[in-house]
Amino acid sequence: MVVGRVCVVHSHCYHGSHGRRSGRVQRGWNNKGVSTTRVTTTQCAVERRNDGEGFTKESDTYFIKRLEQRGWDSARDTLPGVSETKGLQGGMDLVWRAMESIYGLGIIETALMPSPWLQEAVAREGSGDVAARTRVFLKMENTQKTGSFKARGAAFKVLSLTPEERKNGVVISSTGNHALAVLNAIKEIRKMTGERIPVEMYLPETISSRKLSKIEREAEACGGHITLLGQDCVESEIAARRAAEEAGKVYISPYNDVDVVAGQGTIAIEILMATDKLDVVFVPVGGGGLISGVASALKGIAPHVKVIGCQPEASDVMRQSVEAGKVVSMPWLETLSEGTAGSIEDDTITLGYCADLVDDWVTVSESEIAAAMVGFHGHHAAQIEGAAAVTIASIIKMAPSLAGKHVVAVICGGNVGGDMLDVAYDIVRGVHLTKDEQRQQSKKGEASAF
Repeated sequence: MVVGRVCVVHSHCYHGSHGRRSGRVQRGWNNKGVSTTRVTTTQCAVERRNDGEGFTKESDTYFIKRLEQRGWDSARDTLPGVSETKGLQGGMDLVWRAMESIYGLGIIETALMPSPWLQEAVAREGSGDVAARTRVFLKMENTQKTGSFKARGAAFKVLSLTPEERKNGVVISSTGNHALAVLNAIKEIRKMTGERIPVEMYLPETISSRKLSKIEREAEACGGHITLLGQDCVESEIAARRAAEEAGKVYISPYNDVDVVAGQGTIAIEILMATDKLDVVFVPVGGGGLISGVASALKGIAPHVKVIGCQPEASDVMRQSVEAGKVVSMPWLETLSEGTAGSIEDDTITLGYCADLVDDWVTVSESEIAAAMVGFHGHHAAQIEGAAAVTIASIIKMAPSLAGKHVVAVICGGNVGGDMLDVAYDIVRGVHLTKDEQRQQSKKGEASAF
């Protein structure tokens, strides 16, 4: 099957509540029950730009048919040129174009996996038929290429560049996953065309050693250059933008970019293609690129679905910015959810999306995040990042209001080392204190001495 100019070979998502595969073609499963969309591609995919082309017949046949089979009949109304949709600039057009192109750079359709553990935790808050109707699923972006959802937005952005822009090179800033995602897209294009895309990366000095090591390995293979700068991600973002402007290169933001947001929106399409009922989706929020894309696509096709933004109490900049109606500058504390921590750019486009499309916000403590990381490890035999655990902790916190509903948690990434998981276990056992907690205890000790 040809989608746009990308040859796509699909396997189909697992939908736990019915215990079946959607679609006609059945494929094998790996030992974690993860089904993927595997793709081969051609040089034409790299050359194809978002030039206003309509949705192709092949894409209509595959994507729209799967959505309609699940009962999402309004999906056809969101196709390019059909109607304008509230949310993402250009309506749903960019999300659909991302659907047509990103699988050509090795992006996979990740599984929508049931979570008996979370389902039981939510169901026990109800009784009888209400408890029986409860369903909780995990969108397993931790199994995505590069171990994070970031691969989607980066792939679409790099594909949107002109040949001249790719030749000049790109500049990025990242706390880890975005850098890995851009490097992957560059590597995939080089495999197809032999084209080298120079890349300069600005990373905060607080980046985890595990992510830095992975970036250094990938950067060496691609000829990329790394600069470590500042304690806050916004410092590296400002430096990266300045460097890009001075050199006449394209800056690829991890969230403040409409193409990146659209790429992340493909997650919502995949969720809807894998389930015929959906009430609430929980999404972790840092700069807001992920939730902006997911919410834009969901509100376009299934406006009744509630989108919940999830943040750590230690760094809830976007929630407070939405409340204030502008980006706020505030101190943030050490958190297990390092992928969502830090400040955001003053002019970020995601603030508007979050204000318009996010239905509610939840913040969780470090002990709640740690318990979610440990619980996921124990019940699903996998390590997830603190940012992904924020969504799990949020569902547990909101369990009383979720009984009887069909709930999805976006598990945004799995790039976490055993040392961070050890910290989570120590917090749960009560034998670990964060640096801020240590300082607070020290202050209490000093006060009690007088």
